[in-house]
Amino acid sequence: AQRMKYTLLKMVQLILSSTDSDEVNSISDTTESQQIVDIIESTYNDIASTIDFPDEWDFFELSAADAEHPTLLALPDNVGHLEYIHYDSSDPSDTVRNYAEVIPLGRRSFFERMSALDTADTDVYSFNLEIETGTFDVRGYNNKNPVYYTTTNDNRIIFDNFDISKGQTIIAGNTRCYGNLIPTFLREDDFVPQLEPRQFTLLFNEAKSQAWVELRQVTNAKAEQKAKRGWMNAHRKTP
Repeated sequence: AQRMKYTLLKMVQLILSSTDSDEVNSISDTTESQQIVDIIESTYNDIASTIDFPDEWDFFELSAADAEHPTLLALPDNVGHLEYIHYDSSDPSDTVRNYAEVIPLGRRSFFERMSALDTADTDVYSFNLEIETGTFDVRGYNNKNPVYYTTTNDNRIIFDNFDISKGQTIIAGNTRCYGNLIPTFLREDDFVPQLEPRQFTLLFNEAKSQAWVELRQVTNAKAEQKAKRGWMNAHRKTP
């Protein structure tokens, strides 16, 4: 199974060969070779979203909020699974940190809690959140530490509260999160995706199958069959 550990260039060359396309010495040589890199990267991201990388569990911070969206942060792009969020509510002058877990809440419950808040009160903030399905009113307390959070489909994190006496937004540097990190996909000739052999086989066959569809407008039944078998075997793992 280890023989499937090809470099990105080797995968591109093999797929180009299978479609009777021009040979290349680098992934950037032709339009088709770059298309195949796009397909491999997209396939890699699909696989990465369904599996865990056992050796890549670590701590990280959320991205910074802005003054117009004070409780809206985002997961870094390389986070595949969020395990938990802790938030430090201590004062800058404190010599002891005060981390507490921020509790995940379903979107319906999260927004229902918000709807009862009155924006006429000075301790209530509000802003409009635009997502693909519409614009929603986000509100919460601006004088309390965060207790709950919810997520959007594009991996943004919405906290319920923030303390304006400590800053104009939730402080990203006060977040301490833990989760499964996805190794970065590098568009380089000698890049080897960090996947287990069976997942690597899935990546190659799925990309090959998709390349046939996109470059030749036909299906490669053998590659499709191998890819389907690979998806069945690529179960999630937990640390």
